[in-house]
Amino acid sequence: MQVEFIYHEILMIKKIIILSLCLLISFGALAQSKRRHASKPTEDYLVGRFEDNLFFSLGLGAQTYITEYYNIGAITDHFSPEIDLSLGKWFSPVLGLRLQASTSNARGYNLLNTPYIDPSQIVDDVYKMDFRYLNLHIDILFNLHSQFFDYNPNRFYELIPCFGMGWFAIIKDHIVDNEYAANAGIINQFRVSDRLNINLEFKALFIRSAIDGNNASRLSIPASAIIGVSYKFGRFTEFLSSKSRRFYYSK
Repeated sequence: MQVEFIYHEILMIKKIIILSLCLLISFGALAQSKRRHASKPTEDYLVGRFEDNLFFSLGLGAQTYITEYYNIGAITDHFSPEIDLSLGKWFSPVLGLRLQASTSNARGYNLLNTPYIDPSQIVDDVYKMDFRYLNLHIDILFNLHSQFFDYNPNRFYELIPCFGMGWFAIIKDHIVDNEYAANAGIINQFRVSDRLNINLEFKALFIRSAIDGNNASRLSIPASAIIGVSYKFGRFTEFLSSKSRRFYYSK
C-alpha cells in the first residue's frame, strides 16, 4: 500500500510539472501570435521570442507557520528557514510567469491527536509541532510599474505582485500527505545590472488546516520573507515600448 501511495504522489507531481510547462508554452505562443499583428506605436508593447527574457532565481529567508495556536509558546517556536528556487519568463514588461519550488519546516503547536507533534513538549494543553514540507507552484507576475508608468528597463526599483496555485506536500522519509494550495505575494525588485536583480519578497501560502492533522475547518498560512537574486540567462532582449501606460495589443 505504501508503494502504491508513493506511486500516485509521483504521478501527481508529474502532472503539476507538465501543466506548468504547458502554461509557459501557451503564454509564449500567445505572445508570439500577438506580435504578428501590426502594432499601434502609441498603445502597444512588442514582445520577443519565447526563449527571450527567461530568468532563474534563488532565495533564502524565514518562514512562520500561522495557525489557530500561533499565540502559544515563544515566538521563535514558530519560525524556520526557507529556500526557494524559481524558473520563469517575462512575456511582456507587465506580465510574467514563474515555476517555484519552496521548502521549509512548519513549526508551532497542535493537538495531541495530530501526527506531527512531540508528546513530551506541551504548552497550554497543546504540543510542539514540527514537519518538513515542499511547495511546488506556478505564479502569475504582474509588474505594477510597467503597467502604470512608462516602461523603463533601467528603473532601479519595481513592485511586482504575484499569485498562483500549487501543490503542498509533507515530507517525512517520503511524501506523507499532500494538498492543493493557493499563494500570493509581493516582490520588491532592485536592479543591479542588465542581467542581475535583487529581490525582497513577502508571500503567504493558504492551505486547509487538515493537512497538519487538525480537523477544524480553518486555514493554515505559512508566511515568508525572502531575499534573493534573479538572473537572466540565455538571450535576453529589451521590450520595444511606447509611451502608453496601457497593457493590450492591437487586433
